[in-house]
Amino acid sequence: MLDRSPVLETLCLEGNLFTLRLRLVSQSLRCVPIIGSFLEEIFVVNAPLLERLINLEGLTPEAGCTKVKIGHAPKLQLLAYLQLDTRNHVLEVGNTIIKAGTRVSPRTMVTSVTVLALEVRFGVRNDAKMIPSVLGCFPNVETLYIKSGQPDQSTGKLNQKFWHDSGAIECIRSRIKRLIFHDFQGGRSELAFLKYFVESALMLKQVVILLSAGSTLAAEEVHSKMANVKRAGEISLMLVTGYSDLEGRYKRGSEFSLGELFSLMKFPWAK
Repeated sequence: MLDRSPVLETLCLEGNLFTLRLRLVSQSLRCVPIIGSFLEEIFVVNAPLLERLINLEGLTPEAGCTKVKIGHAPKLQLLAYLQLDTRNHVLEVGNTIIKAGTRVSPRTMVTSVTVLALEVRFGVRNDAKMIPSVLGCFPNVETLYIKSGQPDQSTGKLNQKFWHDSGAIECIRSRIKRLIFHDFQGGRSELAFLKYFVESALMLKQVVILLSAGSTLAAEEVHSKMANVKRAGEISLMLVTGYSDLEGRYKRGSEFSLGELFSLMKFPWAK
């Protein structure tokens, strides 16, 4: 289909019930939103104009996994959502599968990405330990969306010492200006990561924390827990707010705003 569509700029897949292996080879594609589809593989083979790759509400085949592989995409600016689920999801950059502890090198970096969205189950130790390696692959990220996933069961907590012992994460230390933490549940591992982030991010200007649906945690409690954290940068906005309905704002053809694509929210910078 792509071979026969030499001027196609936007390809949207939605609600596909059959398992797909999507290989993107196109000289014209700029935006690929995938919504609620079963995917075995998303492989960006050669897409020199691709700017946005979004996988919302992705479904994993039963007893299988979903692999996201980034090949040649020199203009890719926005990538969402990467699910750091070590059981069911794999990230491959170039020819390297990214795991906890993977050493970052030029071959494992996607330097064009400035907006990144991750889904992490902080209650699953092996999943949370993926964060340093994955963020190391995207050294120029300026806006980071974190969605906190609900674990089936807790398998261990990570404290601030773990994050500091992991070493400097370049994009956190010197690049990220905005952090949007979605579905925040107030767990110890979430708080440890958030405190480490605020203590390490020299360029951080805005932090938005959205509490999870049905959460009994009050915004004032989060503010209280963060009040004494030493901030590396001069944060101009620290906003904690309740859950808002985020469904059904991504069906407008090619007129995708960042907020609509992520089904998150429409803050002034979400454009």
